[in-house]
Amino acid sequence: MQEGETNSFSLPPEKAYSIYNKELVFAFYIDNIKKITPKVGERYDLKLKNGNTLSMKVIKVENQKVIVDGNHDLAGKEIIYDIQLVKILN
Repeated sequence: MQEGETNSFSLPPEKAYSIYNKELVFAFYIDNIKKITPKVGERYDLKLKNGNTLSMKVIKVENQKVIVDGNHDLAGKEIIYDIQLVKILN
């Protein structure tokens, strides 16, 4: 590439934020949550039994249940980068 040139490249989901995993979407009862009122779109870190944490996004609240999604927002999507070479440094 020369200075000022542009280029595009893409990454398939497998090489970007992974494929969408339906097993990371699950529901639990609001009664199991303490001190918070979950709202759609909010993210929470849930501590797992093995001590790890998983960032979950609330996608639905209904009938005393909260449905959460542990996938990255870009999971399952092709990522396209548009780049421009501004300057070559020697």
